[in-house]
Amino acid sequence: MHINFKYFIVSISAIFLALGIGIFVGSNLGSNENIQKQNESIIKDIDKQISSQKEQNEAIVAENKAYNTSIDNLKSYIDQNESTLNSGRLKDKRIALISLNEKESVDTIQKSLVESGAEVSMNITLKDALLGKDTLTKVNQKLGTNLKNNNELINFIADAIRNPSKIGTLKKLEELEYVKIDKSTGDFNAINNIVLFTNSNAKVKNKFDNIEKPIVNNLRDEKRMVVVQTSASSIENIQKFNKLKVATVNNIDESSGRVALVQILLNEDENGAFGNINKDTILVPKVK
Repeated sequence: MHINFKYFIVSISAIFLALGIGIFVGSNLGSNENIQKQNESIIKDIDKQISSQKEQNEAIVAENKAYNTSIDNLKSYIDQNESTLNSGRLKDKRIALISLNEKESVDTIQKSLVESGAEVSMNITLKDALLGKDTLTKVNQKLGTNLKNNNELINFIADAIRNPSKIGTLKKLEELEYVKIDKSTGDFNAINNIVLFTNSNAKVKNKFDNIEKPIVNNLRDEKRMVVVQTSASSIENIQKFNKLKVATVNNIDESSGRVALVQILLNEDENGAFGNINKDTILVPKVK
């Protein structure tokens, strides 16, 4: 490789020239009284901006504290007056309670609905075992069906739920321990609403895509649906249902969650996210 010595001389000269300019500028900056004053002015402006930002932050903190206090006070009031707030408000309403959360009881939800005047005409649990590898084989053998995939299975179950004449189908699925029937009376057509109880903490892969979402899509067009979960479940879980355009409550284990549920069931237009406060969620719907 040929080395051009002139190139090195030019490069070294350029470096020293740059150093010389830097030293000259630096010495002038240090001694220039006008620039020093400009620097002092800039520093003062920065101090003012910092002070202003600090005041704004303190105001926001105070506002958030007051807001949280008002929320806590409202929740405390609801805790003390849940029965009065809900009493008789769901008179003549018929509810189907479908649980996708076999690990937790629906007794408190059912009690709240009944105390609000509603009739729980259906109380059914769909178990996680539905996602077992040999489920389709067992169901086909037991019921003489020819279901080919998970989607057909969920459609089959949804059809059995909406048709009281097919209670025998649900009972056979119960014998296989895929379904639990606590109550199933009356005509599905007479039901006003479906309350779907979910749980994000179940250790079942793809449960939302393979059970929960298909059930929602199968039944929500026929009956207005509200999806509920306990406050221990993740917000990300309930947000999946929000994207399906159904009303949700993320704290059904709390008084405010149960009051929110009753209010949603009263107002057919409520399709928002309710419960413990987070982004896009409010505590309870407005009373209309």
